[in-house]
Amino acid sequence: MFQSLKKIFGGTGHALGDDLSYDDAFDALESQAKRSRIELAERPDTPPEMLYFLATDEKADIRQRVARNVSTPMQANELLVEDPADEVRGELARKIARLLPDMQTTERDVIRERAISMLQRLADDKIASVRAALSDTLKDSDLIPRSLAQKLAKDGSKIVCLPVLEYSPLLSDDDLIEVIAGSTAEGAIEKIARRENVSTNVSEAVAASLDVAAIAALLVNSNAQMREETLDKIIDQAETVDGLHQPLV
Repeated sequence: MFQSLKKIFGGTGHALGDDLSYDDAFDALESQAKRSRIELAERPDTPPEMLYFLATDEKADIRQRVARNVSTPMQANELLVEDPADEVRGELARKIARLLPDMQTTERDVIRERAISMLQRLADDKIASVRAALSDTLKDSDLIPRSLAQKLAKDGSKIVCLPVLEYSPLLSDDDLIEVIAGSTAEGAIEKIARRENVSTNVSEAVAASLDVAAIAALLVNSNAQMREETLDKIIDQAETVDGLHQPLV
């Protein structure tokens, strides 16, 4: 047993030696030494089938490392979409979203489709923090389906919808106006008012919302386009709303 452990740990203070052989990796799996399993879960040169095996490890922190590992095979990633631990699914959401730009070449169409499918499933996750991990990573992406951006923008949780509402280039004026009319997420309209480009129609909808923080943000946004009539309405509102006095100056 001592010799086996010595072989696995390499006598160096690292769980595994610098040059990972297939036999060493397999021995580490069989040993059930958690320190070795952790390193295997993290290493980019761990064989794919072993990462798949570790994706079902009983320890959530090991599965989380597998979810973070860019070398984890697609089959294991798809398995982790349904992981019982929120932090594992959140880590997976961040990784798949980050890797999406590298999946744009024609020969990787099938891989990209599978990745998009996982992102769509994670966007429906019951835990807001998992959906938020996805939203924050994809907030300014133009590589995802527009329907996915719309779903995240209309999410009822503000930690999910706010980043996309402020930054997504995929949302149309109609999408934004629909959110302004119906969103109950605190700060949603204000984030729309802060967007890099705000059209006259969206500005009018913000002004009509009577959301003081959003209107104030609109007034100081140099990239917001506004009709004269819209500004006149805001000035009329400001007569009885102190919070609009300073932004109008």
